[in-house]
Amino acid sequence: MFSRVIGKVKADFADLKHGTPGRRFIDHHERHRQSEGRGTAKWKTIAYVVAGLVLLLVGALLSLVPGVPGILLGIPAIGLLVARLRFFAIAMDKTELALTRIYRKLRN
Repeated sequence: MFSRVIGKVKADFADLKHGTPGRRFIDHHERHRQSEGRGTAKWKTIAYVVAGLVLLLVGALLSLVPGVPGILLGIPAIGLLVARLRFFAIAMDKTELALTRIYRKLRN
């Protein structure tokens, strides 16, 4: 069971990494929504959002402690939230494009 979950997380990360900038998060969201039945959507959404928010909170708290990389919990938290919340996926795509533009301007 645990190895199947790890495999799914690795596949999701690879899809995000190789996705089209500006579409990778919404594509991730749509893949998750299409891979499930109608009856499981509501409880899964609640579980994903709660788990994502808990990971974000714990990561933020751990970031306050010197030497503890709390951001490592923020990455899967964002993945969980993007998988279930369309508005969050759209916001992440827009944020990615804006940060890319800023990076390019600073580099030149």
